[in-house]
Amino acid sequence: MEQGIIHRILLSSEGNPDAERLLNLLRRSGLSLQGRDVAPDRSFTDILAAEPWHLILLFTTSQSTTTAEALDHLGETRLDIPCVIIHNETSTPAPLHYLSRGAADIFEIEELRQDSGQRRFVHRIRRELQQLTERRERRQLAMALREIEQHYHQLLDGTTDPVAWLSDGLYQYCNPAWLEFLGCQESVSVLHNPFLDQVAEADVEPVRRFLQTVTDPGAGRRPEERCELSLRHQDGSTTRVEMDCTVISHQGERHLQVRLRPATGTSGQHNRADDLGSRDLVTGLPARKRMLDAITRQVSRAVYQGETATLVVLELDDFDSVRSVLGRSESNLVLGDFIEALRHRFPDQRRIGRISDNGFAVLLPAAAGPDTLLQQMPEIERTLLALLPERLECQLSAGMAVISGESADAETLLVRAQHNRVLRMSQRTELGSHSRYRRQLDMISRALEGEDGLTLVYQPVVSLHEDELERYEVRVRLHDGEQLIPPAEFLETVTQHGLGETLDRRVLQQALDMLTSSNHRNLRLFLNVTLNTITGGTVLNWLAEALRMRRLNANQLVIQISEIDALSALEEVEHFGRQLRELDTGISVTHFGSAMDPLEYLRNLPVEYVKLDRALLSGIDRDAGQKDRLHQLVSSLHSRGILVIAPMVERMEILPLLWQARVNFVQGNVLREPTATLDFGFVQDEEITLDFPSDRSD
Repeated sequence: MEQGIIHRILLSSEGNPDAERLLNLLRRSGLSLQGRDVAPDRSFTDILAAEPWHLILLFTTSQSTTTAEALDHLGETRLDIPCVIIHNETSTPAPLHYLSRGAADIFEIEELRQDSGQRRFVHRIRRELQQLTERRERRQLAMALREIEQHYHQLLDGTTDPVAWLSDGLYQYCNPAWLEFLGCQESVSVLHNPFLDQVAEADVEPVRRFLQTVTDPGAGRRPEERCELSLRHQDGSTTRVEMDCTVISHQGERHLQVRLRPATGTSGQHNRADDLGSRDLVTGLPARKRMLDAITRQVSRAVYQGETATLVVLELDDFDSVRSVLGRSESNLVLGDFIEALRHRFPDQRRIGRISDNGFAVLLPAAAGPDTLLQQMPEIERTLLALLPERLECQLSAGMAVISGESADAETLLVRAQHNRVLRMSQRTELGSHSRYRRQLDMISRALEGEDGLTLVYQPVVSLHEDELERYEVRVRLHDGEQLIPPAEFLETVTQHGLGETLDRRVLQQALDMLTSSNHRNLRLFLNVTLNTITGGTVLNWLAEALRMRRLNANQLVIQISEIDALSALEEVEHFGRQLRELDTGISVTHFGSAMDPLEYLRNLPVEYVKLDRALLSGIDRDAGQKDRLHQLVSSLHSRGILVIAPMVERMEILPLLWQARVNFVQGNVLREPTATLDFGFVQDEEITLDFPSDRSD
């Protein structure tokens, strides 16, 4: 819902004393609203027509005529105003009758006097208002799109270049310049006729092949390439012209836009120059920009034609070390040989491009599936090693992103694939079979669509120093029958299929409900977000509105971002962090310290907490060097005003060492395992010594 909007609610209470109580209930839920009751002597339809409204609440009795009048008027005038009926058990006609006439929902008055009914009522009203806002925004966008299309048509009609739209090879539109070029008086003589009928016979097959490659993202051509042909006029004469094509969308349908220019005889040179300018000089592969164009076209095909695909990124890890030993020239030869081996392994319909110095992208069609490439990774890596001298080593890592109708732009897809690659490297797990992914994806989708598919658990984040605040990390569990699955087993699939925003929004929603019901101002909740949320750009606006409606302080939330995400999409993470600070929400970085220089990226990220990577705590009770490194890192973080959390503490004996290292908070099963309730009372019940005990102290 829009921030700051005042919702105008029209009531027909018929003197029912529950009307004002329900309005106050909605106000307490965070809605800003104005209610107006219809006077008995006023016409309901006149009031509806005179002023704009967001919602209608109708209290109906067995003698009521206003309900039928309002529903009939809404149906006849097609006014988009949700109408909710409130009735008693003796009301006639039956409640189902009102639903069939267009009512949004029906409530019994006795139900609304109970807590469960009130919660359902508030949820339903909020959802109706949210959906109304979205429908009105869509209508505004549709109107803006029609205006843009109208201006575009005016530009086409006014240009001197002949332009036409084709669909399945047939004319759908041609501008006046095209008609003049052909010598036609009116478009009716051209529309819905085959374009190839006007192409000279010798050029039909080359033009047919050219048009077929325009929408194929794996064909390797650029949409701005040109084709030279002879085109017949109405009088039978021909003219040599250059033609370029691009794919456009108009009123939900895809067309080829064809533009003609006088032939100069240099179209081949132009295509070759464009092709060379868009290819990587070392490998001969399409460069990053051209690869992004191919991904964008694949997203378009997924949206309009339902043709899904998979983007796989390959990274030559440690190849910079190889380059420093072999030199740039010899390492370039190694890259060239590796790409030739990669090309030989995969058929032509797959698209390979170079996206960075050591990174490559493969665009796989849906029929191939990611397993086709990923299962061959060990053999591909052996091919790479065979090209290197014996003393040198180089590993090959891969990550994937699914391209579907719900996918974001090409840059975001690359970020997701890189994130998946880094995640696979850090976890050292295999992606598994396609069937396992499909089962897991179905289970996740059902959980996100239902009301009880996800469960939140809370683990305390305990201060090692006196602190009046109570902090918990919020973790999500996925139901698989009676089993609860931790996020490590499903979060990767969620992110790759673009479901991270939906998951994060559900978790945030439940966490906000917890804050509202607890009414505990000293409570702080740490919530993890996926890379989908960071790059998506929609959750924070929703979160700001949700906090405002619940009258909650934003500083009661601490949003946790993985260092893996920060390394794979630093610009997006920095922008996300700035938005969080404007919202006054805390920021924490998890898995901190896994990077070569973890302090470097913190310069532009307004972090309040860091949660250390588990590896930094390993062996601090046995390795003096590890303990010193921990001291130095914590001191560096404190000098920046950042508080430090030690996670996954499993032994009570290391708590004194963490206290000596000036770690601020600890978290782990040794203190309290994640539970479904908030209970900080155990802190008062535990006595932790800060000496170095020979035995464990409780």
